[in-house]
Amino acid sequence: MRISQLLGLAVALAAAACSQHTGASGTGNVNAMDAGIQGSNGNGSIDGLTAQDTGPAITQCATDTDCQTAGTLCVGGVCAKSCVASTECGTGESCFLSADRIRAGCVKIAYPADTGKPCAMEDKCGDNTACQVPAAVAYSECKDKAGCAATESAHAVCTALCTTDVDCPTQMACGKVGSGDHVCTPRSFCSPCVSDEQCGPGGLCVAHSAPQDDGTFSGPKFCSIACSGKKSGECPAYAACTDLDGDGQYVCTHKNATCQTDTGAQCDPCVETEGCASNALCLTYPNTGESFCGTQCDAKTPCGTGYTCSKVSTTQSYCTPTKNTCVKALGTILKTGDVFPDFAMVGYYDSNKNNDLTDEQPELLHLTDFNPDTGKYKDANVDTILFMVSAGWCTYCQQETAKFKAEFPDLRDQKGLMIFQVLFDGMGEPSTPTLKFVMNNWIKPLKAQGAVGIDPDKLTGTMIGDGPPLNVVLDARTLKIKVKVNGSPQQTMADFLAPYLKK
Repeated sequence: MRISQLLGLAVALAAAACSQHTGASGTGNVNAMDAGIQGSNGNGSIDGLTAQDTGPAITQCATDTDCQTAGTLCVGGVCAKSCVASTECGTGESCFLSADRIRAGCVKIAYPADTGKPCAMEDKCGDNTACQVPAAVAYSECKDKAGCAATESAHAVCTALCTTDVDCPTQMACGKVGSGDHVCTPRSFCSPCVSDEQCGPGGLCVAHSAPQDDGTFSGPKFCSIACSGKKSGECPAYAACTDLDGDGQYVCTHKNATCQTDTGAQCDPCVETEGCASNALCLTYPNTGESFCGTQCDAKTPCGTGYTCSKVSTTQSYCTPTKNTCVKALGTILKTGDVFPDFAMVGYYDSNKNNDLTDEQPELLHLTDFNPDTGKYKDANVDTILFMVSAGWCTYCQQETAKFKAEFPDLRDQKGLMIFQVLFDGMGEPSTPTLKFVMNNWIKPLKAQGAVGIDPDKLTGTMIGDGPPLNVVLDARTLKIKVKVNGSPQQTMADFLAPYLKK
């Protein structure tokens, strides 16, 4: 089942123990038994796999009262020693959240070896895993290789079915995919956590609330990142840089004061579908990462003022905010001076240096690949990158692309310029672009140059404002935005880019 029909809207995968979920996104509706893989069987292993260290006998539990040993609590169906970080746990154990999302315990870990491994353009996931993109297709479709185009996404990873966080690597969480599968998904900003290590490199695990009178935090913790509070672009657009405890240490926190409310009403922030009302799902805008509860809708049950009934899957629609955010004051996503994220796409690059992409093979490409000092293609001597967001149906995008060949007959002689063009739609609106489409309907007829690829996850969707094209001029070393134009520039592209190229 393919989703993201609304400028990148996706069903959220949300993370916490005991079927808690991460802020990433996905869809699907398949029973784990049907996919041929079982989750944790309660003894510290997944069927067919063994934990690193079997250790002492494990006591199964449903609640904390089932755990008789002092200093233990019920985590993921087993009694576990209390902890605040995995360093307090034994060999083959990790510190996982309990059902209250506040306390945690040491639990044996066991998961397929390839879980979490990037698989873009490879699809080389091992046993009991599938190459999948959150917000693309159901686990069973990818596992059975039936209509799964995940490998054409730059964000494909090897996933595994799970029951709780215990079945996933430390930096992944067991997230519910729509109303069906639970799969291991990378943690991100606002994912529930117990320690910094779970939030990935540079991540922090913090309580998104003010401290109590004694200076301690009692609420649930979520993944965050440090910020300075002195410049824009450090936090997600729906977050603010906050000094939570007044000690001068700033972190990014949700502008709605929490990542998960207790009510789960329309537009409430969420990290899991179970955190939303019974007739709602936790939805995510992939570009901003903002997750919110969306109520199911149809012709007989319309949305209220300020919301649109948006098709999220082939059979279901949910209410989404007309302004593409549930935060009253959404931060500016892109503006001059901000550092642009290291966007990745699967596409074609003129590695043969003949100004012809038709003889190239698709590959995974990052903006940082063209850093003239450290990039994979540093020999291209790029100083300026023109990041272009386009769509197959966009007439202005077609005209811009076709003119490049005339204005820049040899792109490599154009004073350090690299064109990095990504298509988020095919010919239909909306539709999903494919590598076959971009080669036959874009590169060949329009003689596209530089690096051209696709965004099947529609992560660029909410960057475009009123519509494509979007042209962003970046410094190749720092990815700092020099200028941004939504729509075609008034002058020729050569004149538009002239101030930013080598003299």
